[in-house]
Amino acid sequence: MSGFFMHRFFLPELPEQRFHITNPDLIHQIRRVFRAKIGESFIFFSVWTSDIVYELTDLSDKKISFLQKEVLPPSKYSAIYLTVFQAYPHKNEMLELVVQKLVELGARRLVLFNSERSQKNDISSQKKLRIGKIAQEALEQSGGNLPLELIYSQENMVDIFRENSGLMHIVGHPHDENFINPTISVKNIWFWVGPEGGWSPAEEEFFHKNTFTFWKFNEHVLRLETASIAWSALLLYLAR
Repeated sequence: MSGFFMHRFFLPELPEQRFHITNPDLIHQIRRVFRAKIGESFIFFSVWTSDIVYELTDLSDKKISFLQKEVLPPSKYSAIYLTVFQAYPHKNEMLELVVQKLVELGARRLVLFNSERSQKNDISSQKKLRIGKIAQEALEQSGGNLPLELIYSQENMVDIFRENSGLMHIVGHPHDENFINPTISVKNIWFWVGPEGGWSPAEEEFFHKNTFTFWKFNEHVLRLETASIAWSALLLYLAR
């Protein structure tokens, strides 16, 4: 049995063998959106757990009941820990797309920070809730079990680096001389993405002084969201 043919739902804690759902949003999704019927199977999972198959046993407008059927084989987790340090984008739509795709790719952490050329440096509480929901939906649909850790920092690039120094830091730069190294031996990778206006001269000087690795993807200048997604996919593939 493959979980990819069933709808998956993330829960903070896995339920008992029999359990009920009373959350109105989840009931609406299962009953109205998926048009589920008694006897159909759904998957529930939590952090670091196997997928567990439950059969729908009772259905109403206010409560849905499930009975555990099967525990699927443990998921194979990637040993690669990719952190993307990204300057705050000026549009929330960009961030929503980046979060969705990083979850699907299997990145482990996204740290937003203030760059000298950032046009905004914060996300409202309401937007954070929306982004969190997007991340959870992407995790459910992609078959992953490890949520993307989202950090909304108010610190600048220098302070962020001081808290995370000591490992392999990579900066994608279209004007560098070196293309991507096809062999990455480390499993803990930290990748930096600048704002829409690009890195400032002071920031580039800081990178050079702290011996960051500069690579270019190709000869083109990538937009912020393209750089985050394309580089993450490539780095995860090369370090696999």
